Amino acid sequence: MSTFELIETLQPTNEPTSISFSGIPNTFKSLIVVGSIKLNANSFGKIGMTVNGDTGSNYATSVMWSNLSAQGNDSGADGSNRIEILEDNLFQGNNDVANFVLDIGNYSDTSKYTNFIYEAMKAGDETDRDRNIRAAAVWENTANLTTITFFESNYGYTFRDGTVISIYGLEG
Repeated sequence: MSTFELIETLQPTNEPTSISFSGIPNTFKSLIVVGSIKLNANSFGKIGMTVNGDTGSNYATSVMWSNLSAQGNDSGADGSNRIEILEDNLFQGNNDVANFVLDIGNYSDTSKYTNFIYEAMKAGDETDRDRNIRAAAVWENTANLTTITFFESNYGYTFRDGTVISIYGLEG
């Protein structure tokens, strides 16, 4: 039976512009990242992610989204310089909180690209609709994943106190 092992939990203070997990061991079958994000954002913040500091054109993403009034999809062609984990409609003010779950497969197999499946959501109210995102992405590189960095990729907003991101390794 597979079990999860907590690798690290980050709870940033002093409003950093990025949050990183580094020294991620390559001994697990896959990784799970769970986060609850608060931004100092007055409009349309986004959360991007890079792997191993790679900001080259090595990421591809396909996204499905929905809320109470609409739905759609976006395909990020090969060549993006990051993966957008939480998109701009999730953060429209300082009180917004968005949550995500990220499954990372093939992260230590140097014969395959690393793949990501994630879901992000934000609860809304009568004036700010719920937003749900499901996506798949790939890092087109066969190197071992050792570092994951999250950052606000739209306006350079900072992470607020109350942000919590944990990474787990799946054994077995």
